[in-house]
Amino acid sequence: MRIGFIVDQFPVVTETFILNQITGLIDRGHQVYIYSKFFSKTTEVHAEVIRYNLLENNRKLQSVPSNYMVRFLGAWFLIFRHLRKMKIKAIINSLNFLKYGRQAVSLRLLYDTIYFLRDNIDIVHCQFGTLGHLGLLYREIGAVPEKIVVSFRGHDATKYLHNNPGAYRKLFRVAHLFLPVSNELKKNIVMEGCDEKKIIVHHSGIDLKKFQYIDPVYPANKVIRVITIARLIEMKGVEYAIRAIGKVAEKGGKIEYTIIGDGILRPNLEDLIKNLGLGQSVQIIGWKKHDEVVKMVCNSHILIAPSVTAADGDKEGIPNVVKEAMALGTLVISTWHGGIPELVEDKVSGFLVPERDVEAIAERIEHLVDHPDIWNDLSRNARKLIESEFEIESLNNSLVKIYEQMR
Repeated sequence: MRIGFIVDQFPVVTETFILNQITGLIDRGHQVYIYSKFFSKTTEVHAEVIRYNLLENNRKLQSVPSNYMVRFLGAWFLIFRHLRKMKIKAIINSLNFLKYGRQAVSLRLLYDTIYFLRDNIDIVHCQFGTLGHLGLLYREIGAVPEKIVVSFRGHDATKYLHNNPGAYRKLFRVAHLFLPVSNELKKNIVMEGCDEKKIIVHHSGIDLKKFQYIDPVYPANKVIRVITIARLIEMKGVEYAIRAIGKVAEKGGKIEYTIIGDGILRPNLEDLIKNLGLGQSVQIIGWKKHDEVVKMVCNSHILIAPSVTAADGDKEGIPNVVKEAMALGTLVISTWHGGIPELVEDKVSGFLVPERDVEAIAERIEHLVDHPDIWNDLSRNARKLIESEFEIESLNNSLVKIYEQMR
C-alpha cells in the first residue's frame, strides 16, 4: 500500500509514536509519504529518520515558489512530467478560486494536488483530529481517496473541542474511520456526535526492543532518583510534583529530582524551586535526545507524571513517556487523568493520585521509599501490561489490517 500521513510538522523529536508507525509500515513493505503543514526547524532528529531516509518523502503542504511565473511554469512542468498519474478533474477543482479563494489563486492547492496524485496514495491518515479538515479538503478536490482515517491523540479531542464545540461536525459525518488512542478520547468524540461504529481505539505503541527491562533496586546510599519528562505547560502539572518533593524533603527524605523538558512555565518553576529551597535536589535540564532520556529514566527509581486538566480544557491522551518508564522497570506515580488509568492500574502497576494533590504525590513517594519490597511486583506488572497492550509490532500489524479492510 501507498500510505499518506498528514502531520503538523516532521520530524518532531517528541512524536516518536508517529515515527514508530511510519517505520513499522515501511518494515512491512508499504510506502509512506509524509505531508507536513510545517517543516520542523530542529537540527536534532531520531536515527530512524536518517536510516529510513524519511526526509526524502516529506512534502510541505501549500508550499510554492515565491516567484509567481516560476510557480506557474513549475506546476505545468510537474503535471506533464507525471501526466499519466494526473486526474484532470482534480487539477481543475484545485484551481476553483470561487470556492477556495487565495489557496486556489496562489496555486498552493494545485501543487498539493499534483503531489498527492503523483504519489498515487491508497490511504490518507490524518495524524491528529485538527488535521482532519485537510484530509477532507483534498478528498473534495479529488486528490486523495474517498476514505479518510483520522487519529485523536489528546489536545485535539480535549482542549480543541473545549474551545471549538461542533468543529468536527463535518469531519465526523464524512471521514471513514477514527482512531482515538484511548477510551477516554473515544468517549469525548462520541459525546461530540461521532458515530461509535466508525471508531476503533488504537493505542500508540512503543518499540520494546529499545527498552530493556531491569528490576528496580533500592539504592545503597538511600538517595531516591526521581524524574519527570514533560513540556513545561499547565497540563503537565510539574508544579505539583516539585511541591511534593519539597514536602518529602522537609521530612528528611533523600531525593534527587530531575525534570527533562522546557516550555513557557520554566521560569515560574525555577522560581518555585528556589523559593522552596530545593536548588540542591531539584533541577530542570531542558530537552535531551531520546536515547539520553531513556538512559536517565532507566537510572531513575521513580517517574512522576503529574498531569492535570488545564484551564483551557487541555488533557493527555496516554503519555508515551509513562509507557517507556513502565517498559524499563522504573516505578510510576501518575494521576487519575485522561487515558492514564487505562495504562497504570493503581497499586498494581504503579500509583495514581488525584490531580493537583501535592499531599497524595508526597505520600506515594514516601510509601515507595519505605516499602522497597513492593518494587519488583509493581514494575513487573507494568512491563507485562506494556508487552500485552502497547507493543508497537502488534499494534502496527493491527494498523495494517485496519487499512486493508478499508480498501
